[in-house]
Amino acid sequence: MNEQAHSQDFMALYNTTTAMGRKLTEMESSTNNLMLQLEHNHTTEMKIMKQSSESQLTSFQTSYNATINDLQTKEISMQKKITENYETVTLFALSSGKARTIIQFDDVKFSVGIKNISTFKRSGNFVCEKEGVYLIAVTVSAKDSHANFCVRRDNTSPVACARIGQPSGADYHSGASVIAQPLHVNDTIYVDTDYSIERGFLTYLTIMKLR
Repeated sequence: MNEQAHSQDFMALYNTTTAMGRKLTEMESSTNNLMLQLEHNHTTEMKIMKQSSESQLTSFQTSYNATINDLQTKEISMQKKITENYETVTLFALSSGKARTIIQFDDVKFSVGIKNISTFKRSGNFVCEKEGVYLIAVTVSAKDSHANFCVRRDNTSPVACARIGQPSGADYHSGASVIAQPLHVNDTIYVDTDYSIERGFLTYLTIMKLR
């Protein structure tokens, strides 16, 4: 009877121990799974945070670069305008011809800031190379009575015309015109007349960039 009771107690203890072992195994497995899940979640969150931070940093860098480029472009443009405003363009030339057309001021005494001076000397056309406001002063002398001349821009209507006076007892007569004109690059200024003109210091042209 005692052996049977001991056997039953042993079996009960064995079953209890086995059940507790299974529960411990299940708890350990559950704990491991939970730890793995927590680690996975943490890794995922860190990856998302990193991607978000990198995206924000990239966006900020792009915006910053665009702002810097825009400021640099504006600075260059402003500097260019300031430089252009203070660039010197000056021309003083005499006429050595007597043609009854566009007056050629081919005897250039001096010029500053004009690259294509040969075209001007050959044709009488002043081609603007630097945008700005220009002072244009012309004096034309002729022997013809009541002669006149006009300053023209780009083959359009005259910008200004002047009548050459006829003082009594003089061998020639002179007329002058002084105007200011805003010119753009490639605008053309020239002086024409239907009369024969006197050469040298009797007929001359001054062009000066004011700003």
